[in-house]
Amino acid sequence: MHSNYSAFVITIYTILAILIMPFNAVANSAKQNNTERIVIIVGNNHSLDSSIADLHYADDDALLYYQLFIPYADGTYLLSLLDDSSQARYSEYLNKALPPTRANLIAALADAFAQINTSHQKSNVQSELIIIFVGHGVLDNAGKGFLHLQDSYFTRDDIFKEIISVSPASNTHIIVDACHALSMVAGRGESSTHVSLTAFSRFLSGNELENYPNVGVLTASTNEQNTHEWSRIESGVFSFLVRSGLLGPADINNDSFIEYSEIAAFVASASSRLMQVGKEINVFAWPPARNRRIPILNFKHGNNIRLVQLGPKISERLFLEAANGAIWAGLHPAGESPLTLALPQKITFFLRGVIAEQVIPSGKDVLKVNELSMPLAQLHKRGATEQAFEQNLLSTPFSQGYYSGYVSQRPGLIAVELSQKPALIAANTTNNSSNVSMLKNAISQSSNDFWQTRSGYMLSRSPLVYSRLVHGALFELTQPITPSLRFSYNLEFGIVPQDGRKSQLFNSALTIGLNYETASIGPLYALMSVSGGWGLWLVNGKTSSSADYTVWLGRLCLGAGVHLSPKTSLELIAGTAVYFVTVDSKEKTRWAPQATLAFSWKL
Repeated sequence: MHSNYSAFVITIYTILAILIMPFNAVANSAKQNNTERIVIIVGNNHSLDSSIADLHYADDDALLYYQLFIPYADGTYLLSLLDDSSQARYSEYLNKALPPTRANLIAALADAFAQINTSHQKSNVQSELIIIFVGHGVLDNAGKGFLHLQDSYFTRDDIFKEIISVSPASNTHIIVDACHALSMVAGRGESSTHVSLTAFSRFLSGNELENYPNVGVLTASTNEQNTHEWSRIESGVFSFLVRSGLLGPADINNDSFIEYSEIAAFVASASSRLMQVGKEINVFAWPPARNRRIPILNFKHGNNIRLVQLGPKISERLFLEAANGAIWAGLHPAGESPLTLALPQKITFFLRGVIAEQVIPSGKDVLKVNELSMPLAQLHKRGATEQAFEQNLLSTPFSQGYYSGYVSQRPGLIAVELSQKPALIAANTTNNSSNVSMLKNAISQSSNDFWQTRSGYMLSRSPLVYSRLVHGALFELTQPITPSLRFSYNLEFGIVPQDGRKSQLFNSALTIGLNYETASIGPLYALMSVSGGWGLWLVNGKTSSSADYTVWLGRLCLGAGVHLSPKTSLELIAGTAVYFVTVDSKEKTRWAPQATLAFSWKL
């Protein structure tokens, strides 16, 4: 072995520098591609006018918006006073909801602006501010709109002064679901039912929206100028349809982006038959002028999202109900291509049609549903006053033809390309007897496009002194290649205790390899890895030290893991390594079994 202890130290620093490089690349990539996203949701049932009855479901709408945006947001503010039924259903959110007062809204805006400004100062990231109002709205004698908060009005001028003109976000999206909602963005004297796009150009009392090219607006008006609520879905109809579309049904070209044109066309399609019974909803979408194609939501930015693909055979009206009874979405696929839903991983859902349903259990694996395989457990009651919605809402399938026709009549919207193939779902799938396949070897890009670290304790036989054990530490960084296959960088250190002998034996290694991980069965999964690389051995004596810098090695390991959380796992790995090492001036091949207890974390 070569005597040069200082060379050993230099080599260790070189190894560390090589290992740190991927981390720097990850960090820089995240700053370039990441978007800081803040969401403020205001849901208020209370009416400040004693002649106007309180709403029933604005708080439910706010909570469902909150749950929908949590996987996509870096900061989320919920301003809503929950009624008794909502408190019983959503008890875990009681400490997160603040009363929808003016002071709380101004404070939330100030906090969001500060967070966005801090992010801009630290790095050159994009930012998005999404503000959602659900509640009552009224008009004054001058035709200006007011939103009802718990303790005061929030006027059209307030929206301009407190949000539009001062938002530091790269893009600001405003969604309003309220009586006279269009009066919050339309100029005085515009028609209440069919307002042209020029209404938006006279945004906020003469302030042209084009002066704020980073601002987008999504709202609606009705022929009654009252917010439609439906007890079947326990929601305002417009908010229900917006959330439905954002979960995936509006993605007409299957590219994982939900754009303004798509969500507007989806809501229009879903509510088109309501015109026949006097419940028409007119959708108004004004995407930011700086980029008319900017998405409101991108599945690839979601954390802990579970994708569900509905096959083209499913072309009926469907409702998506959570295990707690909340109706999350309604949809009516046209059957032209598979449709992908992006759902929270931790919630169990029931996809219900007219006569059949399908359970969508909680989990992270992609789920493919070709048909609803179980008889409907319970039919919902249909009151006479609800027949208009029951018979007409979502009656029109959302097809590419409907989308193209809708967008072509609205010059303010730019259509998406309709040549996209279904995205995010593995092409090679099989179906079980219930026509629901858990794709065990593929999960979505949105939940798998991450780097992963692994650190642990290693125990192996010493390849130099077979009677001794090597105790050491392993550090690993893995990069995704496919949903199941990952490229790995490994760094390890070890020491062989010598029980009072005159010298200590140290080793280190730098390897690269491939890791394969099976899909989970519950929280459990299996893994296999193969790696190879270079190492060195150091004998540190009292009077001299020597090192061998030409130790080549290969390793094959099998293991099992258990998910502790969506991002963390505990793993037990066993395998064997082969070393090509110089002993007494002779090149020898040594085998060493080893075991590792490791903690894995997804970045």
